[in-house]
Amino acid sequence: MLHAVVAPGRGVTGSNLSSADWPAGEPADVSASFEDVPAIIWAFEGPEHRILAANRAARSSVGNRPNVIGRPVREAVPELAGQQIFELVDWVYAHDTTVSGMEMRVLVDRDGDGHVEGAFFNYSFVPTHRGDGTTRGLLIHVTETSEQVARRRHAEERATESEQRYQAAQDVVLTLQRSLLPDSLPLLPGLRLAAHYRVAGDELAAGGDWFDAIPFPDGRVALMVGDVVGHGAAASAAMGQLRAVALQALLSGAGPGDTLARLDAFAARVPGARAATAMLAVLDPATGGVLYAGHGHTPPLLLGADGATRFLPVTPAGPLGTGTRSPALREDVIAPGELLLLYSDGLVERPSRSLQHGLDELATVASAALLGPLPAESTVPDATVERVCDLVVERLGWAAEAYRDDVTLLAAQRPFAAPPEFDLEVQADAAGFRDAGRELLGWMHDLEVGADDRVALAHAVGEAVTNVVEHAYPGGEAGPLAGTVRLHGSLDEQGTAHVVIADRGRWRPPPPDPGGRGRAPPAHRRSHRCHPPGQCGRAPAA
Repeated sequence: MLHAVVAPGRGVTGSNLSSADWPAGEPADVSASFEDVPAIIWAFEGPEHRILAANRAARSSVGNRPNVIGRPVREAVPELAGQQIFELVDWVYAHDTTVSGMEMRVLVDRDGDGHVEGAFFNYSFVPTHRGDGTTRGLLIHVTETSEQVARRRHAEERATESEQRYQAAQDVVLTLQRSLLPDSLPLLPGLRLAAHYRVAGDELAAGGDWFDAIPFPDGRVALMVGDVVGHGAAASAAMGQLRAVALQALLSGAGPGDTLARLDAFAARVPGARAATAMLAVLDPATGGVLYAGHGHTPPLLLGADGATRFLPVTPAGPLGTGTRSPALREDVIAPGELLLLYSDGLVERPSRSLQHGLDELATVASAALLGPLPAESTVPDATVERVCDLVVERLGWAAEAYRDDVTLLAAQRPFAAPPEFDLEVQADAAGFRDAGRELLGWMHDLEVGADDRVALAHAVGEAVTNVVEHAYPGGEAGPLAGTVRLHGSLDEQGTAHVVIADRGRWRPPPPDPGGRGRAPPAHRRSHRCHPPGQCGRAPAA
């Protein structure tokens, strides 16, 4: 970088001087070299930044406009005003400090036609000094980077587009995955359920595992976990087919043996489903009896309330569709407080160790998850079945070789006691309405009702109670129970919540304009709009 510029023709020639007098070289050579430097170089003098010198690239960068030498830069290149360039030059001169930067966007008249265009430059503003050390001016060194910036931005745009396409593909696969798996588990009075599903980390968000929990009309519940070979979109598609076959069989009344036989026959005909594994257990929450069998699948783990563990014995049988014999059904009993864990092999298999080692580790981790202390401030779920599910998958994933395959864990616990019913009688007024809502939310919280269902049920009950408050007692009623509304909630064996709202008011025929604004939403959420008179109290007339 040049810190002094010597222009020829100042009454000094190099012919009668030695090289020691001109350490930078002959003035003509220095001048020619300065002209040929590909970077833009300007030399300014004084606080007005009068242009002392400008090489060919500098002059070309402003359209080779005439008479720039000797003029203040603000006059020579006025279009730079308002771009903070003059202010930066002033600051460097005043503070005698070098400033450098990259990719400054500058609007400049490059063709001399009066129209500015944008370009990007890397720059260095370097103070120059007189012999006494005072600041003389500035040396401006600039290199244009417009092409590099354009290429980089184009590459970034392409990368962004690629990322967006990848994300779109991932979203499609994730949507497919979610549509093929249950979006929630049933809420049952005699069974607590939880599931954890994790796709192998090096693939798109789709896997070949599946799980299901299907309540039967007689109160029994079918629990199932399956695993298709591989992971990704193809495995997810095969998984969806197998799950559909199992659902159709179970919902049509087929037992566990017949359901597994249908899966086996289907897998033998569909290449993507061949060699999949499955474990099916049908549990009676009332007695704890469980009937189970599996095709090539890992054995269920039973976790006692005291932390004791045992794997349920299984009859050996090969994977689905491989022509092996059908597995014999086994029976066992789950005591109150015990948890039954069904899982895919991705939870316990690792390349460098035996399957038995993984099973032993699962039992140890599950026991610790059940019995381990919880801090007062914890993100771990309060419900035992959810806590065990989350901690088992989380802690087994800490291993160095963890989760090369999809992971599924389905847990079911027989509670020590059935969930309480909800029974409340409050005054049919605004205060009673608030009391009813608060108690209802508490009951749903104890049942661990999902967020969407909480909102739907609270809205339906709220509308019905509001109708009682507004319409059940138009003229007042005598007696200690006058002007009250009673709510009774229960959970049936299918996991359906029933809330009965009754009052002791008088039945009235509906007016010509019954209104109904507010009745439609709860009507969609209830099997009956109201109880007829003479049964569970009188429904409010609206």
